[in-house]
Amino acid sequence: MKNLIQLFIGFSISCIAAHSVAQPNGKALSGADNDDCSEAVLLLAGEACTSGSALGALLTGPSVQCPGKYIQGIWYKYESDFDGQIAVITNAQYNDALTVFEGSCANLAEILCDNRDEFGFEGERSYVNVTSGKTYYLRIAKQIEYYGRDDQQGLCIAIEKRAPEYPVNDGCMNSKVLTINTACVEGSNLLAHFDQPIPSLNSWSRADIWFSFTPTNNKHLEIVSNANFADVLTVYTGNCTNLNEVKCEDLGGRIVLQNPTPNATYYLQVTGYFASLEGNLCIEILERSDQTPTNDDCMQAISLELGRECTRTSNLNARAGTIKSKCMVYAAPDIWYSFIAPQEREVAVSIESGFLYQYGLYGGSCASLAEISCGPSPDPCQGPLVFRNLTAGAKYYLQIANLTRPIHAAEAEICLRVDALSLAPAFEALSLEIEEECLHGILGRISYSVSGGKAPVVYTGPAPEEIFLPGTEILAFVEDASGCRDFQSRRISCTPPSRCAKSDLGLQIERECLMDSIGRATGEVLLRIRGTGGSGAYFYYGTADSTVLSHGDHYQAVIIDSDSCYVVEEGQIDCPPFDCSQSKLSITAQYECIDTLLRARLEVDITGNLGNYSIQGNRSGDLLEQGAAYSVNVTDDAGCSTSISGIINCHFDSCAFARPELLVDYTCVTDTAGNRTGLAILSIDASSFAGGIVVSGHQDGDTLKHGEGFLVTMADSFGCTLQDSGTIDCVPVVNEGAIAHSKAFLYPNPAGLALNLYLPEALGEKCSINLLDHLGRTLSLPNHLEHHRNGTVRVFDTGSLQQGLYLVRITKNEFYTILRFIKT
Repeated sequence: MKNLIQLFIGFSISCIAAHSVAQPNGKALSGADNDDCSEAVLLLAGEACTSGSALGALLTGPSVQCPGKYIQGIWYKYESDFDGQIAVITNAQYNDALTVFEGSCANLAEILCDNRDEFGFEGERSYVNVTSGKTYYLRIAKQIEYYGRDDQQGLCIAIEKRAPEYPVNDGCMNSKVLTINTACVEGSNLLAHFDQPIPSLNSWSRADIWFSFTPTNNKHLEIVSNANFADVLTVYTGNCTNLNEVKCEDLGGRIVLQNPTPNATYYLQVTGYFASLEGNLCIEILERSDQTPTNDDCMQAISLELGRECTRTSNLNARAGTIKSKCMVYAAPDIWYSFIAPQEREVAVSIESGFLYQYGLYGGSCASLAEISCGPSPDPCQGPLVFRNLTAGAKYYLQIANLTRPIHAAEAEICLRVDALSLAPAFEALSLEIEEECLHGILGRISYSVSGGKAPVVYTGPAPEEIFLPGTEILAFVEDASGCRDFQSRRISCTPPSRCAKSDLGLQIERECLMDSIGRATGEVLLRIRGTGGSGAYFYYGTADSTVLSHGDHYQAVIIDSDSCYVVEEGQIDCPPFDCSQSKLSITAQYECIDTLLRARLEVDITGNLGNYSIQGNRSGDLLEQGAAYSVNVTDDAGCSTSISGIINCHFDSCAFARPELLVDYTCVTDTAGNRTGLAILSIDASSFAGGIVVSGHQDGDTLKHGEGFLVTMADSFGCTLQDSGTIDCVPVVNEGAIAHSKAFLYPNPAGLALNLYLPEALGEKCSINLLDHLGRTLSLPNHLEHHRNGTVRVFDTGSLQQGLYLVRITKNEFYTILRFIKT
């Protein structure tokens, strides 16, 4: 026996190890290590919930702004990598409130305090707007001295990237129109807000959704919610800004509107309350008969003949009577039956009812009833109601009244049969028996048999082909048409031989996640199973070799050898089908600043794509200006997308783009004989792609003398400048004519209001005289000619000139000279 225990322990450890691969919860916390903002635990979106505990925690940080009294706060944080909304799900075992802060622990700014689940049954599910790059701090505090469990400590918090989906009919103004006598309309009050007014019968109503309907006649209407939450139904007239309550049903389920006004619009408010605030429904409105049952009171009791098949009727529109048995607290709608007691003075009454009821048995007459027995709905699994010690031949009355509190009075069919007890159909209680068979002396297999009850009978338990390990506890039950059940359990008693303690029998299981043609995980896994070691032939049970399972499926492989030793490995398939959260699709973008183009060339690199991809927006090679925005979105064949965007930020060398050039040259002036005169004419060529060129200093066309220096500076619209300088090298060749001509001169110099130019006879009156400013621009001034001995004098009126340097150019045939004067 000792060897058997050792083998079983070894198997158990292997089994747990196999299970651990599939465990969804990545981490767990205990205690109050994170009861301060500085110790906040980092949460990642999309991961399984992180366990935590408020045990021993202090409440630190800013006070809780949600209504109520709070203790024990624990802290988490989330670092957002996107702009949008997240859902924070606490799964708290106690009544909690969630506060969300941004900023830092030293400077917290509250952005949300949420206690939507104010009665503390489910934990909070809160939605928060987040911005990429920001850190958000989450504090979950325990509410006390209100509803919920004060003695619980645990939670399991998760974050999902998800925006809320509010009901379309959240609020009266968004009422969904219902059509009478049509199929039910599905809806949900999940995340619904609460609109006014508050239903008169339930001030705890929350999370309402709205419907409207318009009757075409005054027939009674039955509104059925089919809700899976604690609903309150309230009907109003008027309009959404002025609602008048007509009827309220605080127990939910259904509400009857009697004699509605034809063609009037009614509004239906459906709210949740207390333990189950939110859920789903499928609401319908049906016209219903206003006819009451024929056996609505004792005087119209339906007579039941002994031994006949059950008499089927209904309690639809039954009215509350005035007769109450001692078992009834409230007057309730009732229906009546009668029968004549047989000679044996004992009867069996079989009742099949679609509603809960209380019964009362009376003797006497309807005018003077004598109560004999009463009670609640009997357990149909214990057989019919039996009444004894009746008076043979006497008439008895049976009252069936709705059970109205604490549940809603139901309306349904009911079928009654009365038999003399000795002649009543035999009753056999439902019974289940299970048997165990040991395969290879080790594995258990279960068979079962059923007797009694009312057909059809449904069995729930191990299937005939299922196998079970030694020590496994087996549970099974059956249920018949009356809702009766019988349960059985047993522990598999098959035991392996002691020699297996030294067996080297083993199992090797390989798991291959299956991919589609572009490399996406399909969510299916191919298992390859084979045995190793042991002795003799192998027998395999459970999950077979080459089985294809889906993500989340459980597998159990069993191998037995000829020595009846066995090994088991089981676990859960962990190969989720591909979704874009698993995608490795990535974009990187960089750019090269090109000075000579004043543009940036974009380079986009895409990796991790499955199959081909398509690009929207900018592409590699795009030339973008400084400050321009770029955006790239890529979608691959798997349907996954990612994007990147940015702004061009280049510090261009604009002069490299403008490429300014300055070329300065000069030409020596010669006379008719080809002799140099000692003068030169300056030639300037300036260019830039930026344009807007301004030349300062000497100008193109300036005449300079031999040995005179020149300085030329150019600037373009980008502010790029170039400068060139030099000295004129034009040695003059002197002749008598030039000497004679060169005796021209200016006086006075500097000049005031007038300037005199003396010209020798050799120049005469036919020479060309030009007045220039220092930039070489030609000026026009009033002047006149005066004759003198040996020459002439030309007098210029210089009173209008600004102070500065001016030039006088004299040319005649091959003679050329420039004289300078200063205007004061």
